This record gives sequence, C-alpha cells and structure tokens, in this order.
Amino acid sequence: MKNTSTSRGTFTKTKLLWMASLWAILTMTLNIDAIASGNELNIRPRATPLKITDETPTMQIRSSMIGYRDTLIFYSLPDQRAVVKINIDNKGTMFPITATVFLFDANADFLFDANADQEGIDKWINNQHSDALFADALEPTSRYTLPKNKAKILSFSAAETVSDSLGQHINYTVQFKIRSTSQKGSFQLKPFKDDASVFVKKN
Repeated sequence: MKNTSTSRGTFTKTKLLWMASLWAILTMTLNIDAIASGNELNIRPRATPLKITDETPTMQIRSSMIGYRDTLIFYSLPDQRAVVKINIDNKGTMFPITATVFLFDANADFLFDANADQEGIDKWINNQHSDALFADALEPTSRYTLPKNKAKILSFSAAETVSDSLGQHINYTVQFKIRSTSQKGSFQLKPFKDDASVFVKKN
C-alpha cells in the first residue's frame, strides 16, 4: 500500500510538471507569433504601410517671416511614427518637387519610445519651418528621399496675384502625385495625389 501511494504521488507531480511545461511552450509560441505579425502591444511590423488619405493630418507652409517661400507639405502619420514631407520649389513654374519619408523609430520589432506621440512629431514639424523651436521635439531616426521619378507635377494653374514685402507673387494651384515606394524593412508608401498652393514671384 505504501509503495502504491508513493507511485501515485510521483505520477501526479510528473503530470503537473508536464502540463506546466506544455503551457510555457504554448505561451511562448503565441508571443512569438504576435511579435512576428506586429500585433503585440506597441510593436511595429518591419515594413510599415504608409497611406495618406483626406483624413491624414496635413500642414502646408508657404511663407516665412520674410515672405513667400518654397511650399512645404507635412503629412503626419503618428500611429506609424512617420512623416512624409513634400517640397515644391517656388523659383519658377517648373516646380521641382522632392518627397522625403521620416521615421521616428528604428527599423525593427521592439517597444516604441514612450515619447513617440503626436505632440512630439508636431513639435518636430514646427522646427522644420519656424524660428520658435522646441527643444524637446522628437528627432527622426532615419530619413529616405524618394527617387525623382516617384514624385511628379501633374498640372498647375494661376489663381491670383498677391503682394508682400518682396513684391508681387502669383499664387499657383499645383497638382502632384507620389508613386508607390518601398524601402525594404522600413516602410511601404502608398501612391497618392494632392494639390498645393505655390507662390511664384512675378517678373
């Protein structure tokens, strides 16, 4: 009888240990799957899809303290910790255009910086065009300038003539498009079109 009781106790302990090990393996597998798919809390997939829509927070800058300047457009994507910047030159009606993607965290699966939020990104955008600088703005960890063939001016038309301290300027409505662009392990920018207001000095 004594031997039988000991045997049963050993069996129960062995079974409990086996079940605990199985649960640990299952939990580890689920965590790995979540991280791989980017569904773990505060985890970003390796290639972030960047999609700009009519609802995307947008800031368009056309002037500075001394007058009209190149047009800057900032598309803020705080959920993806990214900003897409468009620069359209205002020195003539050729309208050279440049597009740049800024990412605010490293290109890997890991926890986000707790300060990587909308306010920090907005402060960084402000610092790109304003003399009133924020010392605590976020700084991008990487930037990618799109190839020239990925940004194209589609059309433009003169809207009105205005004056400032530097003379008269013609306000042009400029339509442009950005083609789909991807950077392996970093982002996938979806194609989009938009309009910009560009002030060109009148000759």
